[in-house]
Amino acid sequence: NALYELSKLEGRVALFGRNPQSGILVLADEKVEGQEGVNGLEDPTAIAVSPDSRFVYVPGGLGDSLLVFALNGDVPTTLERYLPQIEREDPIPGPFG
Repeated sequence: NALYELSKLEGRVALFGRNPQSGILVLADEKVEGQEGVNGLEDPTAIAVSPDSRFVYVPGGLGDSLLVFALNGDVPTTLERYLPQIEREDPIPGPFG
């Protein structure tokens, strides 16, 4: 199984898995704002995994975005960008205006 971690300061989402021999938690993959084409991951506010464990959803607070990452296999080892960031000309206002 997997563990996911967000870093608001770094704009990062990380995927951890267990080493099958030792059981130690190890970093399997990570995505960081501004690296490898990742855009919209500024100030991530939450993380959700789809019920079928195929996708990870991460809303970016400052980027007014929702990033969707596809997971590979039953024991995920990579986060792959699933949908491009959608740009809006008329941003949806947040809860405070």
